[in-house]
Amino acid sequence: VFVRLVLCWALDIHTHPPMHMWNYVVSAHKPTAVSASVVGHFTSPTETNLIIVKGTRFEVYTFQPEGLQPTLDVPVYGRIAFMGLITFPGETTDSLFLLTERHKCCVLSFDASAGEIRTRWSGDVKDKLGRPTDTGPKGTIDPEFRLIGLHLDDGFFKIIPMDGARLKEAFSVRMEELMTIDVRMLYNCPRPTIALLYQDQREARHLKTYEILIREKEITDGRLAQSNVDRGASLIVPIPPPCGGCVILGEQTITYLDPANREARSISVKATSFKAAGCVDPDGSR
Repeated sequence: VFVRLVLCWALDIHTHPPMHMWNYVVSAHKPTAVSASVVGHFTSPTETNLIIVKGTRFEVYTFQPEGLQPTLDVPVYGRIAFMGLITFPGETTDSLFLLTERHKCCVLSFDASAGEIRTRWSGDVKDKLGRPTDTGPKGTIDPEFRLIGLHLDDGFFKIIPMDGARLKEAFSVRMEELMTIDVRMLYNCPRPTIALLYQDQREARHLKTYEILIREKEITDGRLAQSNVDRGASLIVPIPPPCGGCVILGEQTITYLDPANREARSISVKATSFKAAGCVDPDGSR
C-alpha cells in the first residue's frame, strides 16, 4: 500500500486571508501474498471450500468442475496470524477461527439463508504480563474439538476450552521451552496433546509433547519426544489414525515419530526449505 500525504500551503497576500489546504492522495492495493490455507465445508455441507489468508483479508473459493470459483472476499480488522476450522456438534458446516497479530480472535460462520458471514464469538486473548514471542503468534485446534491452543508469549501456552458449541474462559499454562518453532495438536489422543518443536540455547532443536489437563488447568509430559532433530526443522505434520504420531520436516531429514513403538524413523532429503505441508489421504498414508 502506497500512501502519500501532500501538505499544500496556499496564501494569497493580496486579496484573500491566509488559507491552509490539505490534499490526501492514496493508492491502495489488496494484499496478494498467501500466508495460510484450509479446506472444508464453510458455505455449504455439499460444497468444498478453499479458504486462504492474505494479510488483513481472507478469501473463500468453491470447488467447481471448471475450477475454483471465487465466493467471498472478507476484510478483517487486523493482520491474520492463524486460521483454523471448527466443526461444532450437530452442525454440517465448518466455522472459521481467526487470530490476529494483536491477539484478537473470533469464530465466524456462514449464514446460507442470508448469504452473509456472522460472528459467533469474539474476544481478546492478550495477557497483561508476558513477553510476545519472537516467532509470532501461533495457533492449533484439537482434532476432536476439545480446545483451541495459542502460543502468544514466551514460556506460556494459552488454552481455550470448548464445551460443545460454546467456547469457555481461556487460561494459560507455563512451559519451560522459550524458543518455539512450531506447535500442533495430535490426533487420536485420550487427552488433548500438543507437539512442540523448539530450539534450546545451543540452537539445537527438539520435539516434545504435552498432555493438557483441562479441569486441572495443567499440562504433563506426553509419551512422544525426540531430541536433536534436524537443526533446520521447521514444521510438524500431525498424522491421522490409524498411523497417528507426527512427521518433522527438516532441511536435510524427514522424521516420523511412531506413537505405538515410541521410535523415530528418518530419511535423508536434498537441502530443502519447507514452507507448507499436509496430508493427501484422509488416513495420512500420503
